[in-house]
Amino acid sequence: MPTADELTAMVQPDRVHQRLYTDPAIFDLEMERIFGKTWIFAGHESQLPKPGDYIRVRLGAKDVIISRTDDGGLAGLLNRCAHRGAAMVGTARGHVKRFECPYHGWAYARDGKLVGVPLPQGYPESFDVEDPRWSLPRVAHVESYRGFIFARFTNEGPSLRTYLEPIRDSLDNMVDRSPDGALVQAGGVFQQVYNGNWKVHIENTFDGIHAGFLHRSGWLIVKEWEKAHGGDAEKANSDQMLQMIKANGQPLPQWDESEMRVLPYGHATMGGFYRDPKIRPERDDPTFQAYRKLMEARYGADRTGEILALDRFNSLIYPNLIVNIRFQQIRLFEPLAADRTVLRAFTFRPVGAPDGIFHQNVRFLTSLNSPSSMISQDDHDLFGRMQKAMAAGGFAADGSDEWIDFSRKLGAERRVSPTVQSVGGTSELMQRATWRTWLGYMAGTAPEGLRLAS
Repeated sequence: MPTADELTAMVQPDRVHQRLYTDPAIFDLEMERIFGKTWIFAGHESQLPKPGDYIRVRLGAKDVIISRTDDGGLAGLLNRCAHRGAAMVGTARGHVKRFECPYHGWAYARDGKLVGVPLPQGYPESFDVEDPRWSLPRVAHVESYRGFIFARFTNEGPSLRTYLEPIRDSLDNMVDRSPDGALVQAGGVFQQVYNGNWKVHIENTFDGIHAGFLHRSGWLIVKEWEKAHGGDAEKANSDQMLQMIKANGQPLPQWDESEMRVLPYGHATMGGFYRDPKIRPERDDPTFQAYRKLMEARYGADRTGEILALDRFNSLIYPNLIVNIRFQQIRLFEPLAADRTVLRAFTFRPVGAPDGIFHQNVRFLTSLNSPSSMISQDDHDLFGRMQKAMAAGGFAADGSDEWIDFSRKLGAERRVSPTVQSVGGTSELMQRATWRTWLGYMAGTAPEGLRLAS
């Protein structure tokens, strides 16, 4: 197992060692020190509307059941029978009167308490169903913020509200875009697996330069099609999907107009860059105008303007949750191994909004983060190729060519406040800051290690 000094030596101000992506021992330590100690997104309350509903989630290395208990609360239960270790549930979500082990029939209440076993007289006289050690192990903390459920395995660390404070306005805005102030997860869940490290997904999400090169095969075709059908998006009547794909091909200087902000606890935001008619923040189509009227009826014109004006393409809630507030989408990347990651993506129906707004959200999801998405497949193919190259190592005997460079625009960031830094979208500030956060957890200096460098 690498020591704190070894880990620190592999994270330098402008580069990191490729071993941090490939070493299984480091991956295991991440599961213990990052995913085992901080708040992890676990689901949405709309997935568990009534007592007995549950969802099965992966939190770091743990297989966990999030259950709606009889009193309407939430419980996080290890998906493992206390008897012989069998998984209690095998489905992604469901409803139970009680949890029953499929192996030997041990039965548990919705809060994980053991309530009965077959042939109890067969167990020793000391066996007591009431003994807490026979209950399903519970996650230390399961809490909800505006419908978003987070879990944490340890009692140490900041409260959920404190942890979310730097990025809370993204979640608030996501919910406030509903005329009724509520979201319902709908439209299904896409699940994809890529053969790469979980951290490259963060790095790629906040990388403004890559889109014009990696996704060239998509946006170039759209531009050529528009040229042949009128010259621009409006004249060619490009649909939403085409305009989204084309946006990746904007000139590189324009990416610096998409502000990125580095926040405490590893969180970050990236500004929007959609400007074509059918995807820009304010639109003229009848569906959007009807939606705006519903919003104004609830919030008033001024507050509605504030809500719709917040244009962020990505918000990272560290360590593994990406939200898009405008199209109300969640991307959750779940580490399986150093070289294997599951990406789950889903969207929401904003309660009280016209159906067309939800349909727009679904089209965003399918266009960018589904198995049929050109964008998603470009990214995942690249992640796999990166992983293979890093695992193969370099040529230099001293390992001097085994470093990953993050020096772009080093020193160009500006300080917005004592805890917030800002930079244009072609900087690698976000990657450098995320590695500082990573090191804070891994070297045991958190929460001090989560503060921004002076």
